[in-house]
Amino acid sequence: MSDSSTDIVVLGAGVIGLTAAIAIQATARYRTTLIAAATPTSTADNSPPSHHYTSPYAGAHWRSLALEELERELEALTLSKLLELARTSPDAGIYVCEGREYFEKHVEDPWYVARGVVGGYREYGSSELAEGCGFGFRYETVCINVPKHLAWLEGEFVRLGGRIVQRYVKDVRELGELDIGEVRVSPACVVNCTGLGSRTLGGVEDDKVYPTRGQTVLVEAPPDLKFTGTKRNSHRAFNSLTDFTYVIPRFDGTVVLGGTYQAHNSSTEPDRATTVSILTRCASMIPELRSLRDAYERGETSANGFLILKEKVGLRPTRVGGARIVAEKMGDVKVVHAYGHGGYGYQSGFATGERVVALVDSLVQ
Repeated sequence: MSDSSTDIVVLGAGVIGLTAAIAIQATARYRTTLIAAATPTSTADNSPPSHHYTSPYAGAHWRSLALEELERELEALTLSKLLELARTSPDAGIYVCEGREYFEKHVEDPWYVARGVVGGYREYGSSELAEGCGFGFRYETVCINVPKHLAWLEGEFVRLGGRIVQRYVKDVRELGELDIGEVRVSPACVVNCTGLGSRTLGGVEDDKVYPTRGQTVLVEAPPDLKFTGTKRNSHRAFNSLTDFTYVIPRFDGTVVLGGTYQAHNSSTEPDRATTVSILTRCASMIPELRSLRDAYERGETSANGFLILKEKVGLRPTRVGGARIVAEKMGDVKVVHAYGHGGYGYQSGFATGERVVALVDSLVQ
């Protein structure tokens, strides 16, 4: 049986690692140590995080493309938690807002509408649609201010009594026994939340994991921009550029504009033509952005109340077959894996954490 002196190690401090660590520590059954090469606070004021540390580069809002039942369950449960935090924890960086989705033509009700997962659903009239779209609807969702939320998650874990060790780990089997400060620790279980790193992490080396490149533009925007919008062709598929357009306010005067979804592309340099494409596509939802696009093409960064602050590239930790959330024994080391969430870590993280707890319990108790 486990008790509060039973050590658990969580490897990785992205949104999945942090939510898993919080869920484990919150049980009061375990003593949890989070080990990572980079954490939200270690990268906040220093050089930009590694592009393999994906979470800081995200836009982050709840809008679902899930096709598999497990993904849908995780996203529905996480939305409930995000809505609760938005209303009870103002420092968590989560904001309830109107979600707008636009399509070229009519689509059937998505699963999250059909099952009543979201509230406030309403179809748009023709005069309310984004340019070039024939169908659209709105519902209540959340946006996440990523820097603020990651820092809150880290702080919440520490507040619960968790400890953080900044360290690079080459092989998950190294963690069967390790020194933390002057203390020798033999974890009862290791939780692998290394995302894209699971492709090369010794003992795991999952060749089903691959990068999906996402480029965004962070802009300073007028304060009345309070909705998150997505424009695509269907619920089921999108290509690297034309079907994946989104606007995500951070409720601090900045907005993330996107994006791209370029599978097996590991380039981390922003592409100027892609920025033009993003500004052009987002202008179908926010017409004022056309003048910013024109200014950008002239080599300028501001127009009509908008200012380009940064062009960013992140690599989503995508996996063939979807996220891997399983328990296994690797020699003498008991391991729970939770990685491969692609671009949906924020909208499935809290429920993934609860699933991780159940798997840890199954190995330890």
